[in-house]
Amino acid sequence: MAKSPERSKKSNSSSKNSNDSKKSSKSPKSPKQVEKVEEPEIVVPVPNGIMHKRMRFLLESTLKNDVEFIVGPEGGETSIKAHKCILAAESPIFEKLFADCQEWKDAQLRKHEQEALEIRQREAEVERELAKKAESRNKEDTSERSRSRSKGEEGKKKGSKDREGSPSSKRDGSNESKSPKKSNKSSKSDKSDKSGSKSSGKESSSKNKNKNIEESQPKVKEINVNFYKDEVIGPDQIRVRDVHSRGFFQLLRYIYYDEMGFQGVTNTIHTLYAARKYCFYDLARACVNYLENNVCAEHIFSILQTAINFHEDRLLNLCMRLVINNTSEVINREDFKNVKKEIVVMILEQDVLNAKEIELFDRVMKWAASDCDRLKISAVPLNQRFALGDHNFALIRFPAMDGKEFATQVLDSGVLRKDEIIPILKYFITGK
Repeated sequence: MAKSPERSKKSNSSSKNSNDSKKSSKSPKSPKQVEKVEEPEIVVPVPNGIMHKRMRFLLESTLKNDVEFIVGPEGGETSIKAHKCILAAESPIFEKLFADCQEWKDAQLRKHEQEALEIRQREAEVERELAKKAESRNKEDTSERSRSRSKGEEGKKKGSKDREGSPSSKRDGSNESKSPKKSNKSSKSDKSDKSGSKSSGKESSSKNKNKNIEESQPKVKEINVNFYKDEVIGPDQIRVRDVHSRGFFQLLRYIYYDEMGFQGVTNTIHTLYAARKYCFYDLARACVNYLENNVCAEHIFSILQTAINFHEDRLLNLCMRLVINNTSEVINREDFKNVKKEIVVMILEQDVLNAKEIELFDRVMKWAASDCDRLKISAVPLNQRFALGDHNFALIRFPAMDGKEFATQVLDSGVLRKDEIIPILKYFITGK
């Protein structure tokens, strides 16, 4: 009987499988490659503010601090300690200051090494001189011993000759005995001359050595590092004269634990100055925002001066708006006489002011008198005009005054010249 095709196919496939199994049994087994499975990252939640608490403790406890800032003007210094790595990582200004501290240390180390070298050289010179003196003494002792021996031998010879010889021989012996004495004296004088010349030569050589040492010394210049008015005054000690201690400490609070706390306008101005000085612009922007929201007549001049110093146009406009609306209140404040001339000129340049012109004139003249006191000159009318400036003095609108006020207050003050008075009087009379 003929085999069916299906069975033949099965037999063929079974034979192939048997052949494959034989081949696989002959070939070595390859190791299974295990794929590396990355372990999932486990994030442990940290309570909010725990790092800030640690940094606050680090700042307030001054634990492991390595730099000290002497902050404040003369007579009001405050010592504030901090950590170099934290400050240098936040500001290039601090990084430069700490580099200056290292240079100061290196310079002091070189200075101490130079001083120690000079001391060692002086000690070596003293030891050499002492050794030379000891050698000269030993030579003198040996020469004296040799002389005493020679004298003893001569005495023995004399005694033997006196016993044996005649009077002529005695004379000869006496002459011979005298002659070596003379030679000894001459040798002594020669030696003294030589020793004197040697000592003078030693002194001159020691002087020349001292001169050469002084010339070869590198002159260490006094360190006076000024970077943004900061000065290195000691190992890891920096003098900061132009920053208030409160503003500086508020800056450190921001650096250590991101705290922006504002306590009043004055402290905020101190913080703004420190933030601008050390390039912390986020803190500076927050300070300006606080000042913009707290512009008031009480602190108008300090805020206005701050806006001028740091070119804060928006803050400046807010201040001038308050000055225009409340001119009489602003200029009658006690601290008006202490403002800078640029603020007085800015007020006089305004087209509209909410105050009488005679009142403005009176306050400006009082400011000029106090400025004369600062300049240490007498507060006479001519000096008052000099303090304000003639071109700025012309900004006062004298024709806007009442005629009686002009006559009784302005003319009596003596600040106007005759060529200035006549046109104003003409205006009062004719209106032109």
